Amino acid sequence: MLKVLYIIDTLETGGAERSLVAIASKFKDVTPIFIHIYPGSDLKNILINNNIEVYYLQIPVGYNFKEALNKLIPLVPKIRPDIIHTTLFKSDIIGRKLKKHYNVALVNSLVNNSYIKQRYKNLGFISQLKLYLFQQYDNYTSNNVDHPSLYAATKKMS
Repeated sequence: MLKVLYIIDTLETGGAERSLVAIASKFKDVTPIFIHIYPGSDLKNILINNNIEVYYLQIPVGYNFKEALNKLIPLVPKIRPDIIHTTLFKSDIIGRKLKKHYNVALVNSLVNNSYIKQRYKNLGFISQLKLYLFQQYDNYTSNNVDHPSLYAATKKMS
């Protein structure tokens, strides 16, 4: 059976999180396993009630990519996924760094509103600059992704 490791920032009740939990809960021929990096586990019980393993890395809120990576590196061989699927910016970046350590297919779900003009328009100059730098870093590291998918397409399935 195909084993997919989902790495996501939190299991809070955001759109991407709810969508992934709903989709994974319906799998019949795929074994989903979830790892959430930062605090927030509102959706954890739904996964557990559907016999889906959930790990929490207990990384403090912020970025802390290196700390998250150090906790993920020993977990991956234990889980032995066929695919690693990440969603949301921080998890995407961590997954791309993880890809350098393992020969496992990496899929990113790209949230389709991360860098829209309206988001920039609603920010002050410093925040716009930060968002722009994140966008450039996201673009620069995207070559580590084997299969990008649009979150908007995934969302329609839920």
